[in-house]
Amino acid sequence: MSQTIHHNKQDIIPQKSKGQNFLKNKHIINNIVDAANMTKQTAILEIGPGMGALTDEIIVKAGKVVVVEIDPKLVEFLEQKYHNHKNLKIIKADILKVDINELLAVEFDDFKVVNVISNLPYYITSPIIFKLLTSSNPKMKTLILMMQKEVGERILAQPNNKQYNNLSVVCQYYCDIKKVCLVGKNNFFPVPKVDSIVLAFTFNKKNLAIDNETKFLEFIRALFAYKRKTILNNFATITKDKTLATNVLNNLGYNLNLRAENLSLNDFYQIYQGWTTWQAK
Repeated sequence: MSQTIHHNKQDIIPQKSKGQNFLKNKHIINNIVDAANMTKQTAILEIGPGMGALTDEIIVKAGKVVVVEIDPKLVEFLEQKYHNHKNLKIIKADILKVDINELLAVEFDDFKVVNVISNLPYYITSPIIFKLLTSSNPKMKTLILMMQKEVGERILAQPNNKQYNNLSVVCQYYCDIKKVCLVGKNNFFPVPKVDSIVLAFTFNKKNLAIDNETKFLEFIRALFAYKRKTILNNFATITKDKTLATNVLNNLGYNLNLRAENLSLNDFYQIYQGWTTWQAK
């Protein structure tokens, strides 16, 4: 049976297919907004505003707010709710199809700092995070993102932890990350099956001399492809030459029986550089 929210003569039915779970705890809303460190010189991009629980607070503190919402019913609702707010723009779009750099250039030309706030839909959390991280826009300073607790714990995980994976390494390559707060499932309507966590990502790309960033990220992903395999076996799949993979790892002094979860960001970098150097010979 569907659950309906009645608001100002409008009925909103949360869409499970769009991952819609609306935050209702005012204390947590304030924690999220405060984490963005807003002033009137700050612009905010909010992804998936829903019914505006976060937006209500953001528009009071930020210089300009742009919200991107895919659901036409919610867009209509937001347009009626905020029709008197001059510092807010509502865009109906799928964020995964939006050119982030173009959006920032067009909408935030007068701002030097743009922060992102989002209660991420569980089913597209990773694609949205990767899209934001790889946009590499100098205006974008901080991301305040709420996500499934399990995913957030993976992002925070360190080497030698079973939760540590490709997402952990890539996020930590681009950003310094800290936990803002945990959010129990009962703080949402309708109530989801899992708890959430809010993380603050501060852009601070690690200063690694990488010639091809896309190739480096693909390399990290490939070393995690089969988590139970050793780095030698995964690396050999990448090089298509087990002898070459063995030589590179031995030359760098790595134990061939290590797994990807044992490697730090710097280890991935050293192996990647060792491989590219070997290829150049």
